[in-house]
Amino acid sequence: MVTTWTQAVLTIIACSAIAGLWAVFRPDLVRDNDGRRLPYSLTARVAFTVLFVFAYLALAAAFLFGGFFIKSLSELMGPVPKFLQEFDNQASVLALFASFGLYSFAPFREVERNVLSWMHDTGHLRGEFEALAAHLEDCAFNTSPEEHNRNLKSLEAAEIYITDDNARNINLESVVAWRKTASLLRRVREWNASGPRVLSQEEMELLREIEGAHARKTRLAMDIIRIFDGIREGDSSVGALSAVTEMLTGASHANPARVAQIEAAAQAHLGDEPAPAAPPRPVRITGEQLQQYLKKIEGYFMVEYRLLLSRVARLAAKSIIRAGDIADHRLDDLKAAGFEGLGSIRPLSTHRILWLFLAVAIGGFLVYYLLWYEIMLERVQALPGVNMTDAQLAVYGQTTLIGIGFFVTTIAFAGLIGALFGSTSANARAKETPWAKYFLAGIISIIVYFLMQLIRESVIHATGLSEALSLIRPTTWVTRIKANAPWCVLPFFTTVGICWLARQKPWQPIGMLGESGTALLQRVSDGVLVGVLMLPAFSIAVSVLLMVGIRLPDVLRSRFDITVMAILAVLGFIVGATVVRDVRTAAHTRVVLPKLRRKEEARVPLVVARPAV
Repeated sequence: MVTTWTQAVLTIIACSAIAGLWAVFRPDLVRDNDGRRLPYSLTARVAFTVLFVFAYLALAAAFLFGGFFIKSLSELMGPVPKFLQEFDNQASVLALFASFGLYSFAPFREVERNVLSWMHDTGHLRGEFEALAAHLEDCAFNTSPEEHNRNLKSLEAAEIYITDDNARNINLESVVAWRKTASLLRRVREWNASGPRVLSQEEMELLREIEGAHARKTRLAMDIIRIFDGIREGDSSVGALSAVTEMLTGASHANPARVAQIEAAAQAHLGDEPAPAAPPRPVRITGEQLQQYLKKIEGYFMVEYRLLLSRVARLAAKSIIRAGDIADHRLDDLKAAGFEGLGSIRPLSTHRILWLFLAVAIGGFLVYYLLWYEIMLERVQALPGVNMTDAQLAVYGQTTLIGIGFFVTTIAFAGLIGALFGSTSANARAKETPWAKYFLAGIISIIVYFLMQLIRESVIHATGLSEALSLIRPTTWVTRIKANAPWCVLPFFTTVGICWLARQKPWQPIGMLGESGTALLQRVSDGVLVGVLMLPAFSIAVSVLLMVGIRLPDVLRSRFDITVMAILAVLGFIVGATVVRDVRTAAHTRVVLPKLRRKEEARVPLVVARPAV
């Protein structure tokens, strides 16, 4: 019977693990209504994983009780096929296959897609999106050599050749906006072509519209420069230039369609439409001459390119913020192009969270197994009035190992919850410490603690080891849960401590230690702090036990058992050294660096200057 129940428990644990792994990576395979990858959201991924596992367990329970129902029917209706008789024994495996089999039905996939889209809503990223879009408009732009060469090639495509190296020194506002617009358009197009595509179909249409407007305005500006250069060399094009001036002066910048019509008519007056019989005359000018020509048409193009830049900046910001794991790479791409004052995007990835969880769980179990297990057995043997045989002691040791496994798993979950709440930038940057949110995270850890206790009791009962817990003192599962209830302060303190430490500012490199040495010192410091935090939590739990009249665990020598407290501090050290620095880094990363943002002088009024002749 014990073997059967053990196999059943191990089977359902293995199947639950498979279902959980499927759910962890499932959001990477789902697309939204526009065929885009879902935006990165660690909280959504964890929530979906938990929801999927619980749904699987519910389906397994349905198969299990369905098996009982079939057996009851067989007693009334006679023999049934052997497969149906074993229905309840195969419940966990059948539920797993049924879960995956549901994906063959389109309505189920549609429901899953809608649920995932709702969970991965990016409303929490709106603040970062708005900040990045505004920064791309206003930040300093130091054009990289690669971008400068691309800009020169676009001029050469219009038969405008710069004969010196002074073009980079042109700092007219319209020129800076033109450079930014050109760089952002190139990158947004490349990002959404290579994937993952973040923009919707409507936004891709808007991108094409902006690209067309940019190309049209560039051609118009180059044609006007060609007219200016012709006038300098004695050509008589003053009449066409005056007509274009009148057209641009009456343009309404708030009506893009009307602006496009006016610019097309202006090009026709300049001889661009209909196409002339001969190709345009190449223009060779210096950077200083180009700046003088652009000054004469600064007013109109300054307004137009401000508007274009504002629109493409929002598309670029969205393509970065919602790009998931490659968001930081795209931000680095803008830094390389010359956009200054940009920070980084380093959220906690799912793989990193999984690694932190396993590191705490496995590391904690090894600590207790190596430092506490033998000591605990020696203390049990030394208890007065307790005479266990070797077989009974081995069974009691197995029960203890199960308890240790569930305890360190609970602490790992507490660290995970602390990471989720602590890595939220809004909590880390709040002027006042958001204790209400941190306490809520701690309460969630307490709930997880009691759920793990119930599961532990179920596993012990299923494996037939429940009698071993009564070898020292008679107990039931209810009395054991009541006796273990005060220890819920341990995961509570762990979660709240991680949240609070993540709020503290990251360390800057210290002298000779360098970046890696400082990071190591920071991890050690965080580990010590969390380890020390375990000691008052332990004392509170012991005090609560004494106040409510519950005996202390028999393996404790006193209410201040140094051995137990030291091992608990080591567990806290592992949690702090493993988790806190990664959570702090995610919480304090900024898309825009406030100290590097340049507060520009008040902008000149948006007026349209008449091109000078």
